[in-house]
Amino acid sequence: MENEERDIIERLGAATLQLERTLSLLEERQGAGEVERISATVEQGRREAELSEKLAAAEREIAELKASTLTGLSLEQRIAVKSQLMRAGAIA
Repeated sequence: MENEERDIIERLGAATLQLERTLSLLEERQGAGEVERISATVEQGRREAELSEKLAAAEREIAELKASTLTGLSLEQRIAVKSQLMRAGAIA
């Protein structure tokens, strides 16, 4: 039992030492402004991912709307609508 307790105490001591080293390193980096840059990069990555998801959803919705709009039109009307959309750059 005492051996187990000693092992636990030694591991806790080693973990404490490692955490203190890590804290010191982070404090040095924060003083140099490095931590703020890392945080800004992570936030920017999250924002880009959110915007990509929103863009994909908007593109799907536009495609669905185009498809449903064209089904109720005659052939000539569909051709006219597609021509206008192509001129506007909305479709390729």
